[in-house]
Amino acid sequence: NSTGMAKFAYGADLGGNVYRISGTSPNVEIGNTDPEKWTITKIAAFGGSGADNRKFMFGPDVLDENGTYVLLIGSGDREKPLRQYASASAVQNRFYVFRDKPTVATYLSDEKTNCGAELICHASLTPILDKTTPSDSVLAAKKGWYLALSASEQVVTSAITVFNTVIFSTHVPTPPDPNQCSALGTAYTYNLNYTNAASTRTDSSDRGRPVAGGGLLPSAVVGNVNVDGRTVTVCTSCGAGGGGAGGGDDGDRLKFKVLEAPTGAIRPKSRVYWKIKK
Repeated sequence: NSTGMAKFAYGADLGGNVYRISGTSPNVEIGNTDPEKWTITKIAAFGGSGADNRKFMFGPDVLDENGTYVLLIGSGDREKPLRQYASASAVQNRFYVFRDKPTVATYLSDEKTNCGAELICHASLTPILDKTTPSDSVLAAKKGWYLALSASEQVVTSAITVFNTVIFSTHVPTPPDPNQCSALGTAYTYNLNYTNAASTRTDSSDRGRPVAGGGLLPSAVVGNVNVDGRTVTVCTSCGAGGGGAGGGDDGDRLKFKVLEAPTGAIRPKSRVYWKIKK
């Protein structure tokens, strides 16, 4: 905000849960509250056992829509990317985009009927199970949406949102071959409109596109650089397009892409660090 003070913080765990860190109570901003007085509240639960054993190995990306916070996070087990790890490859992973309203006291308690607890669960969200983009009216009836990934597909990077597009990458393991030392599997980079999961690519209507070479991609990085006297926003590992071998993105790991900002689009965030003296 304008004062530079944090309002709320969010985190996730390896059990598929998401938490809000607040001031002295769940709907009080952190502000100048001493850290030892902060509280933590579980606001979402998307994990379970078996095929539901989803893990969040990266924290959520968070957008501020005038006091409504949009959280964007994908499940996957980057530590176990190969098909030989049945406990990981058999999980039905998903990418989640949902909203939190800390100052609305009943925002989580309203979900008790749907979820059996005062938090957000799958029943709170619009499921997107195919290539269809949900209508605005369908999306407005829920607190967000989740995108189902293909069998054995895992989100293996953090998510970052820039100019209304959320970017993340996934990995699909290759079946083991006794004649190969290793198999890198297929890598995909996703470019989605964060409001409805529609593809934002100019070269394809596919939400996710394969990246030549496969393997585990690094998380996308966005930054502003000065080019010929003007500041432009560039991104690497964002899905540059270009149609490499097999219809995938050629050299996406190293390719920088200049991003153009549509009118009113959300700009990439900057990181803020602070040191607490003891």
